[in-house]
Amino acid sequence: MVEDFKNKHKFDLVYFIKNNIDSDFYIIKDGRRKLINDERTLKLFLKQSKDVRIIENKSDILGISGIWKFKDNNTIKEYIKINAINSDIFEKLLVVNIWNTKNNLNIGVKRNYKFMNILKNKGFETLSSNENEVNLIYSKYKKREYNK
Repeated sequence: MVEDFKNKHKFDLVYFIKNNIDSDFYIIKDGRRKLINDERTLKLFLKQSKDVRIIENKSDILGISGIWKFKDNNTIKEYIKINAINSDIFEKLLVVNIWNTKNNLNIGVKRNYKFMNILKNKGFETLSSNENEVNLIYSKYKKREYNK
């Protein structure tokens, strides 16, 4: 079950991110990408994010997500950041964030991102790209047609 992150989970969360490193689970600090893979970068992510959620099973964290705020040219963009052990956990965290956001959501990932098909199926569209990465956006109030 997806639940809001509480500090009581911090020790377990540090263990999770140290053992489930995802190159697309990062923040930007001083113009440089910082992988969230230790207590220091996790603390920075938690400070700069809102709506941090986790999925756990018997005290084991299986995934974390948060809406990370990034300031770009005096504009604040909200990026969803997710680190999950599998596609099922990823999709559950993604859906809860889509339901609960009031704004558009951005995500920046590598072109060969392991959960790209889920992002596309949930309505994320390409905003920009280069040879290695793609920035996607979920437009909250766009009308969508779903395959039945």
